[in-house]
Amino acid sequence: MTLRNSLLIGAAAAGLALLAACQPAEPPAPPARASSSKENVVPIIRPFPLAAMNEPQVVEFELAPPGPNASSSLSIGIRVRAADDAQVAGIAERVVREGGPAEISLERIESSGSQPVPLTRREFKGFEPSEMVAVDAEGRVPGAVPDSADETSLVDAGLAEKDGHYRTLTFAWAEQITPGRYRLHIRLLAPGSGLETLPAELQLAYTHRAK
Repeated sequence: MTLRNSLLIGAAAAGLALLAACQPAEPPAPPARASSSKENVVPIIRPFPLAAMNEPQVVEFELAPPGPNASSSLSIGIRVRAADDAQVAGIAERVVREGGPAEISLERIESSGSQPVPLTRREFKGFEPSEMVAVDAEGRVPGAVPDSADETSLVDAGLAEKDGHYRTLTFAWAEQITPGRYRLHIRLLAPGSGLETLPAELQLAYTHRAK
C-alpha cells in the first residue's frame, strides 16, 4: 500500500469517527414501572378482553397499605380508556350496559393456607337508592358499575398518565382489606357481542378516598 493510499484511508476513518460522534443520542426508553418486582403489587393493570371465558383469570398479588388519597377498599374491576372524555364516557356506558355478569372470588394467602375474603357489590332496585350487599357464595355479580380509583397511585406506578382519559368500572369491593398476599379468580360469563374490541383492562386498585 502506498503512502498516499494510507493517508487517504486514515483521513476517511477519522471523518467517519467524527460523524458518528456528532450523531444525536438514542432517545431514552419510555417510562415503565420502577422495577419488575412491582408488577404484582397493587395497583395492577392487566390485559382483559371483554369476552366470555371458559376458565377464570387468576392473579396473585401483594397489597401494600393505601396511600394518602386512597380508601381502605380494594376495587376489583375494569379500566377503560380513550382519546378524550366523551369517547371514554361512551365506552364506559356501553360496558356497564352490555358487560354482563361475572364470577369473582378473592382469598388471602397465609403460610397456613388460604382464607376467603368477603366481597361486596352494589345493588340497584328500580328507582330506589342503590345499596351495598354481600357477594354470594358462588361469587356471582350482575355486572360492573361506575367507580373512582385512586389515580395518584396509578400515576406514581407508571400505569396512568396525569392527563389521560380513563374510567373505572367495579365488579366488587374488598372493604377494610389489610395488606398482605392475595389470589383473585375472575371470569366473565356473557359479555355483549363486540365488546372484545374495546380498550379494556383488568384493574386492581384502591378506591379514591372521599374528602
